[in-house]
Order: sequence, then structure tokens, then C-alpha cells
Amino acid sequence: MNNEGAEAPDVVNLLDFELFVPRLEDIFEISANPESTNLFSYLPLSTLTSFTTTCNIHVDVWVKIFGTLPKLKHISVSGTYALNVFSAIIKDVEDKFLPSDDERVNSERNGDGAKQTMQIGSPSARPVDFMPVFPQLERIELQSATFPEDLFDLIRALHARNGVGRGVKTLKITECKNVDESTCEALRECVDSVVWDEWAPVSEDDSDEFAMGSESGGD
Repeated sequence: MNNEGAEAPDVVNLLDFELFVPRLEDIFEISANPESTNLFSYLPLSTLTSFTTTCNIHVDVWVKIFGTLPKLKHISVSGTYALNVFSAIIKDVEDKFLPSDDERVNSERNGDGAKQTMQIGSPSARPVDFMPVFPQLERIELQSATFPEDLFDLIRALHARNGVGRGVKTLKITECKNVDESTCEALRECVDSVVWDEWAPVSEDDSDEFAMGSESGGD
């Protein structure tokens, strides 16, 4: 495949590519090695500014392919593996500088996680040449994902990005599990705007109660 002269898109929905490239989702699940990442070199992505996908993209592919795009500002992901984009941001920070286990234990013991992550992201703890993945990323939209109980690593990584002027400005959370107001407040420590739809999964008990109420109302 020759991509010479191809016009690079500003906005890409990965579903469009699936019309032309069979089993593209399988490609994304391959660990990022020279053979698999070379497949992406044929896609004209250098001017990409917005990316939407429902595919299971491997963390290494996020880091080594999409994380290097110089103009990508907006990422929208949905589904079970949507948080892989967060894993890529965390992995990037951990690979470049990682606090000791003692720092983490002390922050958890003292109940002072927010202040501790601020210190981890401070200039004194950061390599002077630190350039994060997704260097222009400003907005992340997540849908139908399940958030982790422990946000320490994510908040630390986002603080590190803020420290070099590459912070995520907006995070939109839609129909995600394990999210409540405290989750959003914690994320607001390092993201300017956190937009949450306040969605919560309906439990079986709630469904039964609603059904009984409907039956009663019909009498």
C-alpha cells in the first residue's frame, strides 16, 4: 500500500476504516512490536486532530502510535477497553519517572493522596526533558467503561502532564460504572472540567421494584 500523496484527515472515526481494512480490530490487539506498528505507518494520521473508536486498542499501540501524533487534541473511546487510553497515559509516566513504593504507602497511610500526587508532579521530581504521550491532547470522552477503585496512578500521571503544560482540560464521562461525585471531585484536582452524566447502572432490585410499581399503577 502506497500512502504517497494521500490527504491526511483531521478527524477519524475508526469504524470508517473497517469498511476497507478487514479485521482491523485484530491489528489493534497485537502488542506494539516493529511488525505490528509498521501496519499503522500506512495510515495518514500525522495531521489527525480528533479520534473516535469502539475498538480494543492495545495500550502499547496507544503509546507508540496514537501517543506520538503531534496534533491529536480529542479522543473519544467507548466500551470495555475504553480505559486503555488512561493506561497509556499512566504507563508513559511510569516509564519516565516513578515514585518509590514508600511514597505511595505514605500517601495512602496519611490519607493525603491529592497532595502527594502534586509533589510527584512537581518540577523537582520530573525529568527536565519530560514530554508526555499525546502532547496536544486536551479532551477525552469515555463511554460505557468501568473506572478503577484506585485513581492514584491516574491522578499522578495527569498531574505530571499539568506540570509541563500538557494537561487534559476536559474529561467527559458517559454511562460509566464505578463513578460517583467523589470520583469526579478527585479528577477535578488535575482536570479543569469533568463532565459527568450522573448515570448509574440499575440494579436487579431497582428493576423489580419498578416493575411492581408499574403493575400496581395499572390496577
